[in-house]
Amino acid sequence: CAILGTWYAMARPGNLTWHAASLPSLSPARGLTLIELMVTLAILALLLMVAAPMATDWASGTRTHQGRATLVQAYSQAKALALRNPCAIGSGGTVVTFKASVQDGRIALQSLLEGDSSCDFLEDFAQPDKTMPQQMLLPAGVSLQLGGQPVTSAAPRQVTIDSRGMATSSSSFKLTQGGQQNDEEGTLH
Repeated sequence: CAILGTWYAMARPGNLTWHAASLPSLSPARGLTLIELMVTLAILALLLMVAAPMATDWASGTRTHQGRATLVQAYSQAKALALRNPCAIGSGGTVVTFKASVQDGRIALQSLLEGDSSCDFLEDFAQPDKTMPQQMLLPAGVSLQLGGQPVTSAAPRQVTIDSRGMATSSSSFKLTQGGQQNDEEGTLH
């Protein structure tokens, strides 16, 4: 046996070296030391501190962008109703009033159809206050200015639309939530 001979030659009293094949193999310890764990947690905390404001800003920007889309859609529906002119209001007269008001802490967008009791469309489709049944709400926390004036619970704002689908009053808007970098400005047309 060659193996026993090699072991015997190494294990003689004058030879103190051992052959690696004769020792049981010990695997190195696995896992993280406490210092490695603390450094990793410190790096993660720094990344979180940098990422949290950006995530909040991104969410605010998303809400104002969604608010702009909702505002434009609601205004487009009001214009379409004005172009239909279901109550046959004469040229140049106000057909629809696009109204923005605060309801339950959120800004509600409604179309109010102008006309008198002889208009069958009002009797068939509109609610008693002449508003159309569909109402759109801006996302929570988004504020609106129409014509440079903020929409509040005490001061709703409105834009009147004639039979040609054109605004007869100021129709600039500004949506805000959070910092100025998330503001959405434009003109309803």
